[in-house]
Amino acid sequence: MNRLKYRIFIAILILLFVNTDVIAEIMVDQLDKNGPSLERNNYRKGEIGPLGGKIIYVDSSGTHGVEAKTEDDPDSMTWDVAVMVFREHGQDWRLPTIAELRILYEQREMIGGFGNEDYWSSTEQDANSAWIQGFRLGDQDRYNKHSKLKVRAVRSF
Repeated sequence: MNRLKYRIFIAILILLFVNTDVIAEIMVDQLDKNGPSLERNNYRKGEIGPLGGKIIYVDSSGTHGVEAKTEDDPDSMTWDVAVMVFREHGQDWRLPTIAELRILYEQREMIGGFGNEDYWSSTEQDANSAWIQGFRLGDQDRYNKHSKLKVRAVRSF
């Protein structure tokens, strides 16, 4: 099993058996800490983040975390288009991982603006499919990358 598939497998196992705050802390610990410098180190979940998104996770230092845009992109899109569109957003906005999407689902009321639809993650199953998070029932599944689904950008800080 190659390293990426192994990491995805472990992330899914963790997602199934561990509290999402622990998952988020593991994700943030893996971030490159040489990202943009911040003027403060007391960010809190639910606040407005450095680039105007809602903060969905902050590490124990209060300095690094993940923020999500407060609105979906207006159009549903295929997975490949979503990846390309988010690269064009700049400032490190990207599709959320499947673990981050679970956190978004669990904090959907705090963040706001979600429909009862399926959302793309950046987590690929294989060349033809990627993982999604359902926002109607909270399910996670794999979809064909040619399907048109909703998207919400996140970024690590």
